[in-house]
Amino acid sequence: MRNAHLTPKEIVLAANMLMVTKRSNEAVATYFAPDYVDHNLDTPGHNLAGMVSLMREMGFTEDNPNDRELTFVVDHAIAEGDMVMIHQHASEPSMPGLVFMELYRVRDGLIVEHWDVAQTVPENPVNTRVGMI
Repeated sequence: MRNAHLTPKEIVLAANMLMVTKRSNEAVATYFAPDYVDHNLDTPGHNLAGMVSLMREMGFTEDNPNDRELTFVVDHAIAEGDMVMIHQHASEPSMPGLVFMELYRVRDGLIVEHWDVAQTVPENPVNTRVGMI
């Protein structure tokens, strides 16, 4: 069992760190199961090959890195059993921020399933009492 010494939360955080630092191929080889299912509607085929294709197209792989100056910060990571939720935000010079909520399921030391939602941080939010982060 690969990554059996790691908790589901450690697996997801390690995979996330590799992906956001444009090392998705390494993340996939180390932390994703061949039968991975992606529930993001933009992922072709909703499988591992589709996720790799999307990450490559977006410039998050070693063989096709983008030159964008993106900063990702994990704000919260919560785990219960085989499920791990990450709340993170991304910033880029001269662009609105993005906030993500991602849910992963881990089985036998590998990520087998993923759901996510993302929202642009509004320039003039209606809710000025609390922020999204």
